[in-house]
Amino acid sequence: MNKLMRKLTVCSPQLGISPESNSGGEVYDREVINKLTEKGIKFLCLLPKNRKYIKNRNLEVSYAPITHIFPPYLFNLFVYQYLVKTYKNKKFDIIRVHSPYFVGPAALLFKKSHPEIPVIASYLHLEETSILQPFLDKIMINKFDHIITISRFTKKEIKKRFSTPDSKISIAYPGVAEKFKPKEKNKTFLKRLNPSNKKVLLFLGGLKKRKNPLFLLKLIPKFANEAVLVIAGEGNLKNQMTEYVKNNNLKDS
Repeated sequence: MNKLMRKLTVCSPQLGISPESNSGGEVYDREVINKLTEKGIKFLCLLPKNRKYIKNRNLEVSYAPITHIFPPYLFNLFVYQYLVKTYKNKKFDIIRVHSPYFVGPAALLFKKSHPEIPVIASYLHLEETSILQPFLDKIMINKFDHIITISRFTKKEIKKRFSTPDSKISIAYPGVAEKFKPKEKNKTFLKRLNPSNKKVLLFLGGLKKRKNPLFLLKLIPKFANEAVLVIAGEGNLKNQMTEYVKNNNLKDS
């Protein structure tokens, strides 16, 4: 298996794999690519102009002619040209679709003339932030050769919504970086957060609708005698959450 992996060349156009990013999807893509290149798999990546990446002997990066691509659906225009040009010179084995919306249409168009090249799509979750995304899913999702997702929930959702065969979807759970290993607790910090010495629950992430942090606030009265909730993150729900805490007298929790 390792010998086979070392011979593979994966073409993976990306909107970003910056070592400085803490955006969930970008971190996931960056770490997947870095770990697979360490195993000997070669990656060919297209990035928007001047985007940063971790240099690796098995990672070859090309740049699109512009820095900011908005709306990001327009990335498909650059991706298709890149796939055609790159395949003539590099003969990659697989296309990895990091975003079905910003890369998928271009990859499937390329596949019409190169049906022998598998197209594998990564679905962290089904997006519904615009009316275009569910429409694209309906057209594309069963045309991908395989789908990789990160949870049983998303796999179940794809199967239910699009009648996608179970065998066509694999779950690859996200890993945990070494820096997140358990360490000795900072007693001074804990006392400041939790003077009552209760258990401390942590929510760390974007304060946005699809992460549903408001659900946690509504649960606070159920565990207020046993624990406090610490929320770390930014997002467009922050003001609404702050008001909810204030209006429901939850500040001490």
